[in-house]
Parts: sequence; structure tokens; C-alpha cells
Amino acid sequence: MSYFTNYPTVNYKFGNETINTSVQDIGAYIDLIDRVKDDISFYEEYNLRDGDRPDQVSNDLYGSPDYYWTFYLLNDELKRRGWPLLRSRISDKAKEEYPNTTLTTRANISEQFLVGSNITGQTSGVTGKVLRRRPDLGQIIVEKTPTDRVFTGDADTNSELEIELTSGETFVNTSEWVVTVSGSVTPIENFSIVTTENDTKATISNLSFGFTYEVTSKVLTNLNFISGESILTTENEVDKVIKTDKSVEEYNAKHHYEDASGQYIDINPNAPFIQRVSYEIIWDGAGTAATDFTIDKIKISNLSSIFTDFSLDEVTTQAVLGNVIPGGSALTIGGLLQVQFNNDDEYTVDDWQTNFLGGVLGFTEEFQNVVALQLGAIVNSITASGGTAPTSIVYHTFTLVDNQLNLYGADTTTPQYLAFEFRSNVNVDMTTVLSGVYEPLAFDTITANDSLIENQRNFVVYKNVGFAGSSISESPFLDTKTTGEDGILANNSAFVFVQNEFETYISENYDAIIPASITPVTFLERYEKDNEEVRPIKVLRPNVVAQFDRQFKRILSETSSEEVSATIGNALGDTTFTATATNTAVASATTSVSSGGSSY
Repeated sequence: MSYFTNYPTVNYKFGNETINTSVQDIGAYIDLIDRVKDDISFYEEYNLRDGDRPDQVSNDLYGSPDYYWTFYLLNDELKRRGWPLLRSRISDKAKEEYPNTTLTTRANISEQFLVGSNITGQTSGVTGKVLRRRPDLGQIIVEKTPTDRVFTGDADTNSELEIELTSGETFVNTSEWVVTVSGSVTPIENFSIVTTENDTKATISNLSFGFTYEVTSKVLTNLNFISGESILTTENEVDKVIKTDKSVEEYNAKHHYEDASGQYIDINPNAPFIQRVSYEIIWDGAGTAATDFTIDKIKISNLSSIFTDFSLDEVTTQAVLGNVIPGGSALTIGGLLQVQFNNDDEYTVDDWQTNFLGGVLGFTEEFQNVVALQLGAIVNSITASGGTAPTSIVYHTFTLVDNQLNLYGADTTTPQYLAFEFRSNVNVDMTTVLSGVYEPLAFDTITANDSLIENQRNFVVYKNVGFAGSSISESPFLDTKTTGEDGILANNSAFVFVQNEFETYISENYDAIIPASITPVTFLERYEKDNEEVRPIKVLRPNVVAQFDRQFKRILSETSSEEVSATIGNALGDTTFTATATNTAVASATTSVSSGGSSY
């Protein structure tokens, strides 16, 4: 490259050499162009076309390919990122640099599925090795690994054995193959392997005619991990299984998320998840209006399971762990609901509907009206069957939380679930008693609770409240009572039902469950964006580029002990500045360069 012809030389010892070698110091730097890169009188804007080369652009602008180097010194981003690639090459580049598979999971991977662990897809059967992890995005980057496949056959008269794979597989890593005489455990040596037909056939040579051989080959499947499957690893002799949500080629995986300004933003890798808010409601037995119900206790599920409760004491810990984003629903629900509840000694269902369901969660008026209808219907059913006021009614709401920890889908397309948990001292025939809006619901008889087991409850689940044209969609009555000791909710059928329904929805809509205010960017999209961002560049004006080139070469050619003064161009509009070489082998120089003023 002629650009480096005038660079100064330095004496340098390579490796263990004792004699200095004179080499060009390509690290020398002169700030000649730095002094004018922001002066509009010296440059103009130019947009690089797809396929442009630096020498071609130089020739188009200046009639010579020799001034290409000015583009890099005038444009910091071009210097940092490099010359833009052909748009048709971006995809190939991304695939070359990110050739593996990215598995995305909402499971906690902070201490499991570590780098180096071997994994197996429980549905696909594909095996792989963990290369990298991105816990902040819930990503595990996996290199697919080959499996051993044993072939048995006789060597032919040419002392060869040919083996072949079915479609969707290829032979790999032939240097790791093991060949033994059938019945022997000692590997033979000096055999050779040639693969053909896109590595689906292999010929093993230098065998002995008439002998039967066992060939342990390495086979790589063309199958991929499956989105939604569970993956297994064994770490410290313990089997560990987590569920994945997405399996994609690494180059198509999410690289980061951006806000409307293009700034990187954090997400919660454990989202989307289901959030439960539970209210223990006391019925005084006087009637069925909302004013006859007082909320006695409020509980909120934590970020990992609808079966476990969230404590406000957890906020600090969760924030440190990055699981709580300020302003997200966990803080909104926990903080605002607790403030409302603690400041009102008689926190009624009316308060709850108006101040919280509507004011905080933003649920529809239809949703709020259903609450009162459900409470009334259940109480009417109990009293009509001869029962008395239950000890309590526990009301559960279930909503989906996105990866910004905001409530997702308080609209007409995303599931919302409601559940009643209540005690009754009599059997209640819901089918006979319920009518009107509840008529489509396929309810059976509610069985009386065992009075000796205080924590047992019957469960009723309502599905998809808020859907346009329907207050409540049909949903099964779940008569399995609370299981576990001391009323622990784990495995009760109502919560399992809701969890399964939500998980099905998440699986079918995983890529869509993100806030409208943020945008996911894949590795490929990042490449494409970076490539386009460097196309607009500054270029020196044609009437000054030759002057800069001459002065640049002159400064480089001077010794470090000399100071060079030079005047280039005409006197009109002269701009005087000092151009300094940063390498000690190159002199500083006071230089006057003319922009040509308005004559351009």
C-alpha cells in the first residue's frame, strides 16, 4: 500500500533476535486532519453506495485512488467499525461469526447449565455443549455435538469397508473414530478414512480382507433443538432439567433490547410470568352487595411461581438481583396495594374494584362488574342451598407480566383469569342455582368442606374475563380442594389449571409478549444497522485533498528533531494550525493550509 511508503522507520527486535531490524512504524499518527474534521469549509457529506470500495470512491471524487486514507482519518466511526460490507454479505458474516444455537429460557440459570456442560434435548434428542451464557437475557449458547454411532461390516477384497448414513446426518471428526476387529477391544492403527457425498458416506481403508470390523464413528444430526422442549444436563452428578421457550440460530437470537431512542435497556430474563394477587374476603352474611364484603388479607405471588407469595421485604433483594425493574408491576402492585390496604380499616370490595382493579391494574369496567357478580352468585348459591356464611372467600386474579415487569394484555386479546376459593358447610348445586351470565358454565355440585380441616377450600376458575362480547368464557369447575399441609397451595388443581393455560398462551405468543415501547434487536439486525450507520461519511473537498496529502507525506518524512513549516495553497482564506505527529520519530510541524474559501 503506497500510503505507508513515507512512514518513518524504527529499529525493532523481533522475538529472541539480538539484532535490530529497521521497519516502518505504522503506528505513527499525525493530527493534521483532526484539526479540520469539524470545519465545514474543508469537508462535504457523502453517502457510500452498496459495493463502493475506498479506492473507487477516491477515484470518483478526486480522479485518483490514492486518497482513500483520508476517509478513515476524517471519520472516527469508519475507523472504528471498518468499511461497510456489501448488504448481501451481512447475513453470511453474521452466520460465520455466530454459527451456533441459542436457547432462551425463563428458568434461573445463575448456577446451572454452566459453560462446558453437555446437554440433551428431551424431545429432539439433539446433544450439545454450553459455549457461553447470557443470564441477563436468559440465553444459553450451545454448540451441537456429535454422537457415537457404531457400524459393523466386513472388509472387501480391496481391504475397504464402506458405511453410509440416512438423510439428515453427516459424518464429522474422522480423526476421533475408533476401529476395532469385531470382538476385540484393542483399536487398530494405520487405517484411513475418506468421506464422500456431502459427508454421508465413508470409506475406511487399509483393513484386512475377510475380517469383520466395528467402526465407532462421529455423527452430527442436521436436526435442531426444538422451541419449548426441556433440556437435560448433569452437573456435580445431579441431573438438572429446565424448559426452553425458544431455540434459534445464534445469529438470529436477541442481541439486546432498545427503547424508542435506540438506547440499550435491561429486561427481566424470568419474564413473561404469571402474577397472582389474592384477597381474603370476609362476608358478614348480611347480603350480597359489594359493601357486605371486607378484604381481610392481601397476598401477591413472587416472580418465580404463582404458588409462592411475594413479600415487600424482597424488593431490595430482587432489585439487587436485577429481577425488579423500577416502575414495574411488582413494585406497583406491591406498593400501591399495600398503601391502599393499610390506610383503610374497612377496605371493601368497592374500594378494591375502584382503586386497585381499575386505578392500578387498569382492568376494564366489565372485569370489575364481574367481580361483584361472582361474589353475589356464589353467596346466593350457598344460601339457596341452606348454607350459612362461609369463614371466608379468597379471590384470586391472575395476569401476565412482560419482560419490563409491566402488566401485559389488560385488553381483549390476552387471557385474564379469576378464581374463587371458598368454604361451604353444605353441598351447593351450582348448576341449578346459577343462571343468566353464568348459565354457560359447566359447574357441578360443590362439596361441603370438612369442618375439621380449616384450610380446605373449593375452587372455581373463570377464564378470559374481559373478552369482547363475553363477560366470562366457559371454564371448568375444579372441585379438587387445597392440597398439602396447612393449606399450602402447591399442586391444587385450580392453580395448576391457570398455570397450564398461561404457559400454553406464552408458548404460542412468546415473541409477541414484549412491551410496545421496546424493540428486540437480533445479532443479524445489529450487523445490518451498524453497516448502514457508517455509510454517511465526511470527505475532504477536492480543492484541498492534494494539499493535505503532500503535507501529510512531508511531515512523515521529517526526522523527530526537525520542525517543518510549510505554506500550501493561496493566501485567500488561509487557516493556520499546528499538525503534530504523536510518534516520537515524527516531527511536529506548523502548517498553513488553505480551504480555498468561497472559491470552491
